[in-house]
Amino acid sequence: MAPSTASVSRKDETLAAAIFLAILGCVFLIYFPGLNGGFLLDDYPNLRGLTVIGDVVRWRDIADYVLSGFSGTLGRPVSLLSFALQHADWPGNARAFKYVNLSLHMINGCLLCWLLLRLGTLIGWLR
Repeated sequence: MAPSTASVSRKDETLAAAIFLAILGCVFLIYFPGLNGGFLLDDYPNLRGLTVIGDVVRWRDIADYVLSGFSGTLGRPVSLLSFALQHADWPGNARAFKYVNLSLHMINGCLLCWLLLRLGTLIGWLR
């Protein structure tokens, strides 16, 4: 008795998910050694404003920091917000900043992969 197309499709999906997870694991293992380094290059100019937030967190201080960006036309408010949420780790824990950065980039990579798969399905390139 030949397998149904649903079971073949399920096997294909399982294989694709396993490959995807293996790739994610490899990416994490490749970048893992870099999590131990310190702050580099433009980290100090972009992060030194975190001292404004201090121990008592006020929304005004966070907003001032997020809107104080000097890189580019818009000032990078999304990245500065992610830094502001980690203000307690500044300046002594570069690993925490790097770990969050790697996590955000891996999540964005997953979202991009999902989007491309959905688009491929919608335009008929994928089944």
